[in-house]
Amino acid sequence: MKYVFDSSALIDLKHHYPEIFPSLWNKLNELAENGQLISVKEAYNEISGRGDFISEWTEKNSTIFETPNQEEIEIVTGILSKHPELIKKESFNSGRPVADPFLIAKASVNNLILVTNETYIPNAHKIPNICTEFGVQYINLKEFMEKEEWRF
Repeated sequence: MKYVFDSSALIDLKHHYPEIFPSLWNKLNELAENGQLISVKEAYNEISGRGDFISEWTEKNSTIFETPNQEEIEIVTGILSKHPELIKKESFNSGRPVADPFLIAKASVNNLILVTNETYIPNAHKIPNICTEFGVQYINLKEFMEKEEWRF
């Protein structure tokens, strides 16, 4: 199985320190090394430079954060034309990265499972809502660990 990780799922791992949860990080690193765990450059930009453990992990594993191809960019364009609310005005004005449409496009084009800790909220412009609309499978971090049959 191959997964594309949202920054929310990675950030939520920040309290699972490697010195306390070494087996979790060994398994996560193994998936990243085998190309089964990827993300997008925009998620890297959302996470890096924060000065915490996850930021450091992200920078050490920068190769898993992929640049979109042309097909993915076309899907991003389609998503944003239907859901311009994904880019909040303050993000647009400040030039802050917005990974959501790139994650959805990456998952869609490559038939990946998107791992996010966002939840489906009716009529919202969130990853789960747009994944549902575009037929992209998504799961949360707990479901990811269950799918991988991780036990600690």
